[in-house]
Amino acid sequence: MPRKGAAARKRAREGKPPVKPGKQSWVHGTKLGFFTAYKEDFIAAAEIKETGAFYTRIAKLYLKKYGYNTAWGGDLEEGQDTADDVDEDEDVDTLLPEIAVWYHAQYGGNVRTKQVPKTFKQLFDRAELEPSEPTRKRELHYYSTNFYAERIKPRFITRLAAATRAAAERGEKPPAEVALRQQVMKEAWLAETPAFRAEISQTIDKLHAAALETYNAEEYSIALNNAAFYLTPFAEAAQQQFGMNVSILLCSPVPDRGGRIEVRSVHAGFSNGLVPRIWSDFDRGGFDAAQRSFVNFAHHCFTEEECRARALQAIPSASVSNSDVDVDAHGTPAHSPNPIPAAITASNTPTPTATATPHTPILTPTPTPMPNPTLPSSKASGTRVTGWTTCSRCGIRIWKMLGTQAQRWCMEYMEKLGTMTLEMLNLANERAEAQRRAERASNEAAAAAAARARDERDKAAAVATADAHGEAAPEGAGDEGDKAAAAATMRAHGEAAPEGAGDERDKAAAAATAGNEVGARGEAALEGAAAVEHTRPKPKPAWRGVQSGGVMALERPEASGEENEGQGNGEGGWKDYDKSGWPQELINAFRAFERGKTWGGAEWVSCVADFVALEQASGYPVKGDVLAPQGEKNLRPEEIPTFMQRRRKWEKGVTLTSGIGPASAQGSFADRWWAWWMRAQPAARVKANGKLGPADAIPMEEWVKFSKMAGKNGLLLYMGGLLWWGEAAAAATDSKMLLGDWRVAVLDMACALRVAVAAKDNGLDLNAEAENEAVAEPTTRTKRKKPEGVEDEEDKENEWPKYVNGPIGK
Repeated sequence: MPRKGAAARKRAREGKPPVKPGKQSWVHGTKLGFFTAYKEDFIAAAEIKETGAFYTRIAKLYLKKYGYNTAWGGDLEEGQDTADDVDEDEDVDTLLPEIAVWYHAQYGGNVRTKQVPKTFKQLFDRAELEPSEPTRKRELHYYSTNFYAERIKPRFITRLAAATRAAAERGEKPPAEVALRQQVMKEAWLAETPAFRAEISQTIDKLHAAALETYNAEEYSIALNNAAFYLTPFAEAAQQQFGMNVSILLCSPVPDRGGRIEVRSVHAGFSNGLVPRIWSDFDRGGFDAAQRSFVNFAHHCFTEEECRARALQAIPSASVSNSDVDVDAHGTPAHSPNPIPAAITASNTPTPTATATPHTPILTPTPTPMPNPTLPSSKASGTRVTGWTTCSRCGIRIWKMLGTQAQRWCMEYMEKLGTMTLEMLNLANERAEAQRRAERASNEAAAAAAARARDERDKAAAVATADAHGEAAPEGAGDEGDKAAAAATMRAHGEAAPEGAGDERDKAAAAATAGNEVGARGEAALEGAAAVEHTRPKPKPAWRGVQSGGVMALERPEASGEENEGQGNGEGGWKDYDKSGWPQELINAFRAFERGKTWGGAEWVSCVADFVALEQASGYPVKGDVLAPQGEKNLRPEEIPTFMQRRRKWEKGVTLTSGIGPASAQGSFADRWWAWWMRAQPAARVKANGKLGPADAIPMEEWVKFSKMAGKNGLLLYMGGLLWWGEAAAAATDSKMLLGDWRVAVLDMACALRVAVAAKDNGLDLNAEAENEAVAEPTTRTKRKKPEGVEDEEDKENEWPKYVNGPIGK
């Protein structure tokens, strides 16, 4: 028996390298030399954490040298240097993990981790929900998405049938449809003409450029909104380190304000006294003056094109017109700041705000609304606008604002700041607050008058709805306008108009149309409902698209004359909600709902407002107490689970998998949405003929369960379905008919939401919970286990109601 190590000594005498014990690695021979040659490249890529591109390049070089037919543990034959069966477009994803494991095992210890300093973007622009940068679509993916039905599907069906028959004849399994479809897709793409493929590539480039433009503005907006969380620690640290007051002022075009130049600020350091205050609260007048100077300077730093590029959406200004903006000698519009209050010019005292309690420094917006003049373009035109002058009143040099009627900001005011007493500050503060209170009172009075006018219109709509349902009209409803509304409602149902409602009805309708554009829009909606009467979905409201004036009728925005057909943009009715307590899911969804400004009309505005009211009444929960009905796929649009699986990307539209409508078309999105909507309704609302009755015609106690369907998995999903339905209908060729069908669903959901909010406000949901707790059976220490397969009545009551052509009941 040879001694231990004899083979190793023999290989050493013959000049051969030692053999490592164990299984031979798949990298040996020429492969070892191939991978070793790129050692330094791997270390350099690993240090900057960019190994992905390195692995892809090595994998392609490996295939180019060794091809596909070389065994995994084999090597090239002697004298063979390059494979001849290589496709440059081959997918190398399966090879990447093996290459990564080998390189990390061999040279992972040689990687020197470098501490790369963080950039300003990494420090201040890392938000939890920061939108991902849009990527350019691949030509093959875009081709299959948009031309599958007409150019790929017929070829695939023929090929699949032939391959299935051939496999059956050979006694083999049929081919995988996914792999075969990919193969057919590539063949169809390569068979297209070069001009067609070039056109596809140009279209993708345009779409990607547009997506990048939108993304850049959105990314900048999110970074600006989160700036306070990162700048506040810096300001506080500098204040503690140097013992000095610190104020950080940011002035640039604000995306949320349509690219309008405004100031955002962070403050650290409080004044002495019983009530410490930061600079913006201590001296509001001086702070406003500094902001105006900063904004005026920024107007000469940003061009109009730069402001538009940063704008998320245009916000027109009704307070300032182009005629109010002064123009200098070069023809450049000049910024006209707000006039200085009389208290400042008279007594040279600042105008601080009322006494405020100390608070954490926050990113404060501009305290007073600034005008929105035409932005100067001196930077673009190459002109230089400067000029100092002497104040005629005090003899001190001041900066001259451009324009003959622009206000002058006197530097004397800034010099007086250090000599003012507390009594002088409080006096100026009281004057400024009195002026603000007067303005607020005037605005509230105007809003109350508008609300009273809207209430009168809602009462008239309630009378019309009651007559349409065959109920007794309220007292005092005998005027000609109500008769006209009732007659219009009955015509929408296909019923005979009441006697004597001819000429008088037309006169009243004409008067209502001339005096109230909202009434004109409602009349057009009734006519549209009558026009599509024969195309109604099976689960449809009995009121046929009539606006319900029941519980908590919401404020309706005024419309222009072009919106009389119910297809107005409705932008005037959108409110500026306080989203500080909103969950992020609701914020993202509301941004998506705002896409309906151009085509949704007042009906969509009202529905969104009713939905926000229900979320507010529920306390803005992330998840509600009751989920939206799920069930089988045929009882819920398949777009809903697909949207949830794809991380709820509200900023992107959802493509419908079937026809839009009409709702009577079986399998259309409208038909599937109505079937799903019926499953969420109270059982008392579903009539014997399978139709939905008026939402406000059943007791509010029936809406308790519906009112708990808040949160991201509740009624928000129904709102998303309405949004995608409306977007597809607005883009269709026959959008007028499809949008009329869509508005019926919007009106029905808005009415149901209003009743649910009323149930919340009346505390019916809390009463129901108290009753359930009062009748709960006492628990015992031991409980008998029931046999398997046996269900008691309690389990059946806790189950979600089963549906057959609509809800059976609770």
